[in-house]
Amino acid sequence: MNQVPHIVYEDNHYIAINKPAGYAVQPEENDNDTIIPWLQSYIGKRDKKPGLAFIGVIHRLDKPVTGVLLLAKTSKGQERANELWKSKKIRKIYFAVVPKSSIPSSGTLTHYFSRKDDEFKMSVSNTRRSQADQEAILQYQVVSIIDHYMLLAIELITGRRHQIRAQLNAIGCPIIGDKRYGSKESVEGDFIYLHCGYLAFDHPVKHEAIKLKATPDFTKQFWRMFKSQILEWKFGRKDEARL
Repeated sequence: MNQVPHIVYEDNHYIAINKPAGYAVQPEENDNDTIIPWLQSYIGKRDKKPGLAFIGVIHRLDKPVTGVLLLAKTSKGQERANELWKSKKIRKIYFAVVPKSSIPSSGTLTHYFSRKDDEFKMSVSNTRRSQADQEAILQYQVVSIIDHYMLLAIELITGRRHQIRAQLNAIGCPIIGDKRYGSKESVEGDFIYLHCGYLAFDHPVKHEAIKLKATPDFTKQFWRMFKSQILEWKFGRKDEARL
């Protein structure tokens, strides 16, 4: 890997990293750099484990997306975290940079997704077109506006493939650099301005509150533009409510 993931949390059951852009979570065709094989090798060498270390998937981040990625180190941990995920008890907050627009300062987006148009791009509708369509819901806040750009904080209520990317494009706010979903601005490398900044859950084994934080790469133009707003934004300010 050209850019080594930074570990932001680890215990006997879980490990969380700040995922770099350009790396798939699991091996895909023609992918040389993937997170799970790297972690298996890293933990195996560090802990002198025979064979491959267990790394279980709990959730995924798209290749061009950065931020907090939580993985399991035991099958027990994976099973219990997957139960939390299904019951929507794991919270994720993302930051996204989009072109300035006249959308409300906060709101809830609800759309319906299908893959029938393109296997690698989600088709989005405001209404359900068939029983196979998946409901996609997120909440957002406009954190800051600078020049012709906006910084959004986003919380997923559902977890669909490409959900934030597709829903923001559907309201005319494509993520900067996301050519697949409508961005007219190019960025260098396999990278878009979408970052998972915070993840929180009640540890299902240790039974304590876990809040994980990862900052984006502030050497990137628009992350640098909104650096102070990102660093000052407080996760958990509405502990009993969604965004």
